[in-house]
Amino acid sequence: MIPTKLKMEKIQSKLFYILTFCMAVVLVSLIMLHPTEVKAEDLSVGYPVNGTQNANSLGSTTKESSKVSVFKVSSFTIHYQTVNSTTNKVHKHTLTYKFRSLGGKYDTAPIYVFKTAYPSGYDGLYKHVYVFSKQPFEMICVDYDTDGHAIYNRTTTCDSLKATGVYSCSMDFPGNLFNEYFLNSSSWWDIHGFVYDYLGGTALVTKEHRISNNEFKNVIDTGSKTDLGFSSNNATHSDKLGSLMGVSSDVLFITGGNNQTVDSAYLLRWKGKTSTGFDLNGMDGYKKIEVQTRIELKGYYYSGVGTNGDKLELVHNADSWFDCLNVTASEKKIRVATSEMETNLPSFFDEYKNISNLHGKDYDVKFYMRPVALSGDGWVYGDWIRYTINKVTGTGYITGDSTGEVSGGDFDPGTGEFVPDPDSPSNGTSDVGTGNGSSLDDAEDDATTGGNGGSSGGLTDLKSFFDMVGQIPSLIADILSFLPAWCLGFIAFGFAVFVALMIVKAVRG
Repeated sequence: MIPTKLKMEKIQSKLFYILTFCMAVVLVSLIMLHPTEVKAEDLSVGYPVNGTQNANSLGSTTKESSKVSVFKVSSFTIHYQTVNSTTNKVHKHTLTYKFRSLGGKYDTAPIYVFKTAYPSGYDGLYKHVYVFSKQPFEMICVDYDTDGHAIYNRTTTCDSLKATGVYSCSMDFPGNLFNEYFLNSSSWWDIHGFVYDYLGGTALVTKEHRISNNEFKNVIDTGSKTDLGFSSNNATHSDKLGSLMGVSSDVLFITGGNNQTVDSAYLLRWKGKTSTGFDLNGMDGYKKIEVQTRIELKGYYYSGVGTNGDKLELVHNADSWFDCLNVTASEKKIRVATSEMETNLPSFFDEYKNISNLHGKDYDVKFYMRPVALSGDGWVYGDWIRYTINKVTGTGYITGDSTGEVSGGDFDPGTGEFVPDPDSPSNGTSDVGTGNGSSLDDAEDDATTGGNGGSSGGLTDLKSFFDMVGQIPSLIADILSFLPAWCLGFIAFGFAVFVALMIVKAVRG
């Protein structure tokens, strides 16, 4: 009787799994047949969506004219995105400003900008930017969208001497004129906010929307003049700087309660000398030596499984790159959190998260870096390198042992695509290490002292186990390749439920 009883328990156990699998298939079928209705946000054409603008803050402000930041400008570029509410197409914009003194009897004179703020105006927050020079000048504002269309292109001539003793005008921006690209005032006014936030520094708090002549003159006479900071448009190439060498990386994981990963970050390091022998630790006559970093994400997913499955690129990630703040080159490292990427690339991550994970999805993280330096004659830059970490999933997880690939090269001015240089001295590969801790600093210390390039212990072993298990649905799909894609999807889902129940049953005994 005992063997019979054991046999019956085995049958019941198998029936339990079979019934669970069938219920899972039915549940998924019902969801597929009656999908939840999700209404897209109703956005106006040209409505900014990239989150660069800090709509709730005026930033650093002061009532003392001597503490106002006055920036010398020649040109600079601001990147932002808009969305078309009809097509849901995200447009990536390149907003460029160029300033030049007028010729003729006038000598070239510096052109400056500064900001004013008013915390309780008609629009809640009033952000404004003014331009001035001791000689007449032109301000050229051009805004190109993703398709290369110039949605705004205007040259403003400031040739009237003001009561303040200088030639001045308000900063131009797309939508500054009526009946242009943007459909409502709040949309185009945000673009002016982008400019305000980009300039940084300290703004003058005014008593009214329009700055008074006396306040204006005080800023001119006593404002704190400073460098605007590096921009590709106000810099020139220098063969002296070369490209970064010996780039390596670690993925840092912040763990919270129950050892759950709450955030992750990427830590990249480089050597103290570039490909030309330029010393990043010394000044060598330069006022500043920094590293410029641009981050790009490329997402992929499988449309199916088995022999008929195709790996497709995410095609709507128009905001798939952003520029980080420059770091001091002598620090020889930069750290970027995954949460920071999500903040700067919202539409990419929205698309990535909305794609079903039944068939697998991942993305590549590409870091573009080059040395830049400030001399008495202005900013100069060296050569780009691209560091790629492939197949990232979830919250920064890397699938198995990952290798970082370094490629020297440059961006094609026509297409904007990065073109690798096979002869670059920076080319090479390095293992991607890991670090774990309760904070990014702790995780970085762990990577430095023992985690770098090594295993993350049980976590890595667990991930390897799931990677191995994840290959089984593909094997089944190869055998049953004659079935339609939706049926294979149900099988993949059912197998996932099956594995989960096995784990639960093993734990319970």
